[in-house]
Amino acid sequence: MSDERAGNAIWQDFAACHDTDTRLFFPVEGTSPGFALAICRRCPVRQACLAEALAEPALTGIWGGTTEARRHELRQHLGSSPIRSTSA
Repeated sequence: MSDERAGNAIWQDFAACHDTDTRLFFPVEGTSPGFALAICRRCPVRQACLAEALAEPALTGIWGGTTEARRHELRQHLGSSPIRSTSA
């Protein structure tokens, strides 16, 4: 993470996945994202994570308890303006 983003993404220090192997959140085709989604369900900063993922369409993998496909659906439902997290 760049120093520029570090101040804006402090929520990541409190994420349930903070000490988890990141490969779990990038399931390969044909594998289930179930384990990653289960971690997200108990995450105290899930909303901040999801807000960042919705604001950054290029992000891949599981973020904020959603798959890339689900985030695409959410963006379509919310309209073209991205959502930004305002919490630090």
